Amino acid sequence: LSLYMGANLVFHLILPLAAMFEFAVMDIGKEKMPFKYTFFAVIPVLVYGTVYLVNILINGIGEAPHYNDWYGFLNWGYPVGVCIYIGIALAAWGIACFLRWVNYKFLIKEK
Repeated sequence: LSLYMGANLVFHLILPLAAMFEFAVMDIGKEKMPFKYTFFAVIPVLVYGTVYLVNILINGIGEAPHYNDWYGFLNWGYPVGVCIYIGIALAAWGIACFLRWVNYKFLIKEK
């Protein structure tokens, strides 16, 4: 819940929802967005996850109160952490596909 307290409410909830709404509903182009563009949504996840993992491999998981694995992805070991990493990347791609689909539905209605 701390992600939604104070200014974090704006950065972690309001702005992402506004951006998704703006793209899906308001940003209606003249033609359908190519499917290959949905993969661009995964690039930040892959970069962030790779840097996160490299930090842990170099510095270790750490001990309280200075954890390097601040999300706790490796609480169940590296294989589960990698599965979580892949799951988050797939979720980002799935959201991009969904937003592309919604955008296309509004594009059809505009025509």
